Amino acid sequence: MRFDRVPDIAKYLSVIFLLSRFGSNTVWFFLPLFFEMHIDSVFLIGVMTSITAAVPVLMDIPVGNLVQRAGEKIVIFIGLLLNLMPGLLYITGIPLFLVLGKVFEGFVKTMVWNGGWTLSLKSADTDAEAESNSVFLLGVNLAAIVGPVIGGFLIASHGFSLTFALWVFSAWLGALVFYLYIGLEGRKGFIESIEELFHRKTYADEKRHLRENWHDLKKPLILVLFYSIIFSFFWLAVPFLLEDLNASYQMMGIIFGVAAFPKLFQIFFGDLGDKLGDLKVV
Repeated sequence: MRFDRVPDIAKYLSVIFLLSRFGSNTVWFFLPLFFEMHIDSVFLIGVMTSITAAVPVLMDIPVGNLVQRAGEKIVIFIGLLLNLMPGLLYITGIPLFLVLGKVFEGFVKTMVWNGGWTLSLKSADTDAEAESNSVFLLGVNLAAIVGPVIGGFLIASHGFSLTFALWVFSAWLGALVFYLYIGLEGRKGFIESIEELFHRKTYADEKRHLRENWHDLKKPLILVLFYSIIFSFFWLAVPFLLEDLNASYQMMGIIFGVAAFPKLFQIFFGDLGDKLGDLKVV
């Protein structure tokens, strides 16, 4: 991989997302166990898990349009700020607030990733797009590896409260660094852009675009769907399985970190994607 081909903005975003996601990753893989302390039904915990994915399903298209109108930076920044909310809500242990936390996770996901992907792709040369995205995701992947390992030891020694506080601090730090080093300039006012969305047939227009491009989209869409199902099952089932096996929080954290370790190789697959084609690599 040639890092000189990767735009600076992708490198900055990688560091910012490492800062922003580190705190949440110290506890995120342990959330099913925390929810179990406050919600008796595993089925309801599964329903809560689906909320985070349901929000982007409903909001990805409007947020994508918002990115085009208001600009990527302001959308990313607001998403980074919203990332403070899940930690603040989860620390209460109140079931309703736990549900709201998953809702906020969904909004963070759709705003940060829609803005981040777009900003990274448009800043890269056509023959280096996959490389740029792999560097852009490097910080997130590092947080997913290191965070659970540290989180396991913190939860074992201090309980969940410290990791939720770390979530809030880390989210605040990521938003602050983004504001100081990248800034917020956009195409037009954020509120004005939202108002425009309400005067547009958002879903009807995008349904037509989806139908026109379905031939190119269906294969990667199906593959991503299968991957998402497997990952969601892993996130929910594996912590409960490890708990039944009497694994300590420290051991769970190490297992989660090791499971995420192959994500580091994504940076090499990005280079391969630029050479062979993204769909072949997928």
